[in-house]
Amino acid sequence: MKKAIYFFAFLISNYCFGQSNILTDSILKPGIYLSVDHISNNRPIDLTNLRIKKDSVKYGTIGNTKYMTVYALDITKDEAKRIGNILGFCDGKNIYLSPFSNSYSKGASFHKTEKIGHFLYFNGIKEVNMPQQNLFWLTDCQNLVDLNKNELVSNLTNGKLKKIISNNKELLKRFKKEKKKSTVYRKYLKEYCEVK
Repeated sequence: MKKAIYFFAFLISNYCFGQSNILTDSILKPGIYLSVDHISNNRPIDLTNLRIKKDSVKYGTIGNTKYMTVYALDITKDEAKRIGNILGFCDGKNIYLSPFSNSYSKGASFHKTEKIGHFLYFNGIKEVNMPQQNLFWLTDCQNLVDLNKNELVSNLTNGKLKKIISNNKELLKRFKKEKKKSTVYRKYLKEYCEVK
């Protein structure tokens, strides 16, 4: 009887006080994320019959064209309008995020994330605009979600990574000496999380 009462109290405390956490839960819950808080607490909004489609997006400049795999929900335009802005979704195995909050009806694309310590890291696509020259193009960007701070860091830069690893002086010193810093963000993030 005591075991049953403790188990019931545990379930209530997890439900009422948000003890569910993506860093400690062994099972990812499928559904859509409207905020980083939904991701951190492993509490997506349930979407019946979640279907994901895979595609490829061309990005880069003339002479330097590349392709990136992207994902989207397989839903109608009416369903997309009803959903509105979403940050991402989960199929129960993987988390797919966008670097920017998107109105889903405008054809947002999402990217598979990789868990590195208390971060979700992913490559994404961003639009670069030069309105004076009437030019725009798509380029890649590195992004992450800091699950400890409930924060999306879109378009990771040298400065943003330095701030993240700033309490590891030796790692920060090595990073500052790197020639092509943007090519080693993931490597330094992994090393930073392994040391902690």
